[in-house]
Formats: sequence, structure tokens, C-alpha cells
Amino acid sequence: MKSLKSFFLITAVILFSFSGFFLSTAFGISVTPISPSGKKVTGDQWLFVIGINTYIEWPRLKTAANDARSVKKALLSRYHFDNEHLIELYDEEATRANIIGKLRFLAQNLKKDDSLFLFYAGHGYLDPITKSGSWIPVESGTKDVSAWISNNYIKDYLKSDAIKAKHILLVSDSCFSGDFFRGHRGKLPEVTDEVIRRSYKLTSRQAITSGGLEPVTDSGFANNSVFTHFLVKALENNQSPFLVPSQFFTDIKAGVAENAEQFPQFGSLHNTGGQQGGEFVFFLKQNARLDNLSRLEAQKQSEYERLKKMERQADTAQKKEAKEIALREQELSELDKKISAMKKRLGSSEVKTDDSLDTMLAMVKQKEEQAKRLELLRKQKKLNK
Repeated sequence: MKSLKSFFLITAVILFSFSGFFLSTAFGISVTPISPSGKKVTGDQWLFVIGINTYIEWPRLKTAANDARSVKKALLSRYHFDNEHLIELYDEEATRANIIGKLRFLAQNLKKDDSLFLFYAGHGYLDPITKSGSWIPVESGTKDVSAWISNNYIKDYLKSDAIKAKHILLVSDSCFSGDFFRGHRGKLPEVTDEVIRRSYKLTSRQAITSGGLEPVTDSGFANNSVFTHFLVKALENNQSPFLVPSQFFTDIKAGVAENAEQFPQFGSLHNTGGQQGGEFVFFLKQNARLDNLSRLEAQKQSEYERLKKMERQADTAQKKEAKEIALREQELSELDKKISAMKKRLGSSEVKTDDSLDTMLAMVKQKEEQAKRLELLRKQKKLNK
């Protein structure tokens, strides 16, 4: 029991020690995000989300608009994005003119140290003639391609001499979105602190798509597609101050592959000006890190209460065990006395009506059984120490 109490004490100390460490770390964070190199971030984090459920001619989608809103919510609540640098287009707002107009606005207003996260959820189509994939704005016809926005056209805006941001990450949850990668896909690096520092210094133009050159599913978990569900899950579960796409893409790909017949893609956008090794960096907000700390505190408290309960149960069991041993010892002592007294009476004139050899033998057998039980209890007590 002594060693068990020591275990409880050591475990509790470890839990509180880790709690203190994370607490001091969290309160050491500046409200202004710090880059992986340790310097304050000077550029702004821009967010442009597009989600289209209701089309004029194309089939209605179930989750696209909510997918865009879910991504927006995760980024605004947990990372260094804000409403001042937010652009959002849903359903009837997401016309070809509006989408291109917003891309032109970004090209005219983003600075060289800024970052842009661009998310699209809606129909995509692979032109059987040009073999080029396209986004489908809300007013697009099913045969008239004039309102479609080709992936190559979008890539032209993402070039470093068009939108001049340091980092751009495009996430496209649509059919045939893998067409963005024709010509190049990079191998995922092993993510270390040094890799993240280097990734942030280098210009990046990357994309994550919900599939390759195949249709993708417009259903999944609650009001999100399978792909967006695992994207949002990765963003919400992250507890690191810095997050790069190569860290969480593997989880997205595995989650989607287990739940749908589609294969997400991740890589650099070819011929857009990104540098080898550059990556978009997500900066976790202070309140998000404190939320993580609160969850850790709750987990720690729950574990501490569990250990205290185990200790109380162990104390109760030990007291019960000691009481039973004392009772067995007393019963054994009383049997000894009865057997000794009967032996004396059987050889004298003081024999009682229930005195007999059979009775004495039964008492001896009972004594042997009691002795065995007592020995087992003592061994068990020794093991529990």
C-alpha cells in the first residue's frame, strides 16, 4: 500500500508540474503573433472563402456553403485571422464577376509580407475538350463555358507577380480539383522546428485539394463534406503555436480515404513563384492556446480525481482486509481453545453431550481451513504493500 501511495503522489506531482509549464508558456505569448524565427509578424493574414450550394442550372450541393463557413469559423476563432482581412462569397454572391473581382482586389492590396488562405467549395468540372479543370460560379450554365473559371486562370492570379503575398494556400473542395497540380507534386518533408522556420522565410504557393482528377462526394459528417470535416478537425485539434499544411495533410488524406472514394492532393503550384521548401504558416492565437491549457487543466483535474478515488478505494480495501485478517485470527484462536478444552473433557468425567471424537475431528478440519484462509489473506496483504 505504501508503494501505491507513492505512485499516486508522484503522478499528481507530474500532472501539476506539466500544468505549471504550460501555464507559464501560454502567458508568455504576445498578442501579436511571433514568427518561427522569434520576430513579430509584420504582414496580415487574409482569408477568402467561397461556398456555393444553390446553382441556377447545376445540381444543388448539400454542404458547400457550410463548408466555407466552418473553415472561416475555425480560422477566425483559433488563428491570427480577423474580420478586417476577410472576404466571403456564398451562393448568389459567388458569380464569376465577383470571384474575379475579389481576386483582383487582393492583387491590388496585398503586400509582400502578407499571407492569403483561399478556400473554395462548390462544383468543379473537367472540360472534355481542353482537359482543363474549372470552378463553376453560381450563374454558370452546364454547357456554356464562358462563366466557368479555369484552374489555370486562378493560378495566374496566385502568381507572385500578381497577388504579391509571401504565402498563399489554396484549398479547393470540388470535383476535378487535382488539375491544379499537373506538372508538379512535392514530397512531404519531415516537419521540425527548423523546417517551419525555413518554410516561413521562403515564398510559398501551395494547394490542398479534396481529390484528384475524379468527382468528389458532397456529403459526409453532419453539415460538412468528408474532406472539409477532416480539414476543420485538423485546424481545431492543433495545439502547436505554428502549423504548416504538411503537418496535417496526412491526417486529412487518411480520414478521407477511410470514408470516401476520393484521394486528396497536396503540393506546390507549378510556375507561380513559390520557392522550394516554403510553406503557409498558421499562427495559433493566445486565447486558443489558453483554451488548450484549460482543457489540459480539466484533464489533469479529472486524472487527479481518478487517482484520489483509487487511493480511497485502496485504503478501504486495506482496512477491510485487515479487519478480515483480525476476524480470522480471532476465530482460529477460539477454535484452538475449543479443541484443547474438548481434549481435556474427553479424557475425564466432565464430558458434555456434544463432546465426541467426530466433533473434535470436524473442529480440527475447520481449524485447518481457517488457517489456510488466514495465510492467503496475509500473502495478499504483503503483495499490496
